[in-house]
Amino acid sequence: MSESHKKNPHPFTGKVANNAMKVSIYTVDNILITEFSSQVLAAKWLSTTPKTLRRYLNSSLIFKGKYLIKSN
Repeated sequence: MSESHKKNPHPFTGKVANNAMKVSIYTVDNILITEFSSQVLAAKWLSTTPKTLRRYLNSSLIFKGKYLIKSN
């Protein structure tokens, strides 16, 4: 990374869009594990892609046999 980028990071680095969808992760017993302010952050936590996360979010299937993914 160039020195100029290290000193002046992008102004949106670390920010979440106002219209981001909140995502909650539950156990199969419907116990809340954690919540995220965006699909991208939830996908990173689950070690998957946002596209895969959206598929499970829209289908209500169990992710990796242990997580239910719901939007708020």
